Formats: sequence, structure tokens, C-alpha cells
Amino acid sequence: MAGDQESVVGTDSSYWPVILTFLNVYSIIPCTFNKLPAVATIFKSGSTKGISLTAMLLETYCFSVILIYNFMKGYSLALYGEYVLVLIQEMVLISVMLSYRDLLNVKSLAIAALSFTAFVVSGSGLVPIGILSITMVKE
Repeated sequence: MAGDQESVVGTDSSYWPVILTFLNVYSIIPCTFNKLPAVATIFKSGSTKGISLTAMLLETYCFSVILIYNFMKGYSLALYGEYVLVLIQEMVLISVMLSYRDLLNVKSLAIAALSFTAFVVSGSGLVPIGILSITMVKE
């Protein structure tokens, strides 16, 4: 009788993969459009006033570390896929900001290339996971 009550209550573990998949997709879809309103506002107003480039660069760094850490730990992309989408939008937004502020030049492109190289090297396994985990929150 107790086994029958558990299946009625919904504690059957076969539902969890479906629920988790739904929640993962539900969290990834809004991230597809996370930064687009800011880009649209810049194009509409013709100005990047009120948007901090430093904050955008710091946010990009933080999202990159989280993405690399999860990749290096071998976690499913469904668990951290939103960071891929947000990082792409961050790079577009930063590029637009640099362009509107007349800072899109050889120096900024060299810094971007260096940052991308560090990102690839970190994700390739050449940087020990312990170094990446230092920046991650531990429970």
C-alpha cells in the first residue's frame, strides 16, 4: 500500500529527467534574447551612454570562467548552455559599444584576440582545473 501512495504522490523518479529537461530549456531560451534589448537601444539612440564597458568586460570574464569550468568538469551542455548564448551576445554588445565610442581599433582587437586565446587555452586542459575552481563559489 505504501508503494502505491508514493506513485500517486509523484515521488516516482522517472519524472525528474523530464522536469529537469524542461527547466533547462526554459532557462536557456530567455538567455537567447538577454542582451538584444541593450543592442537595440544603442542602435535606436545612437549612444552607449549609461552602459559601463568595465562592467560588461567583467561580466564576460565571469561567464567565461563558469563556461570553461563546466566544460572542463565534463558537465552536460544542457546545464550551462545559457552561458554560451549570453557570451555571444556579450561580445556583440561590447563590439557595438567599442564601435560607437570609437574604440574599435588595433589595440582593442589585439586585446580581444589575447582574451580569446586565453579562453581557448583554458578550455583545452592546459590550465589545471584547480586554478579555474579557485574562482568558482564552493559550498
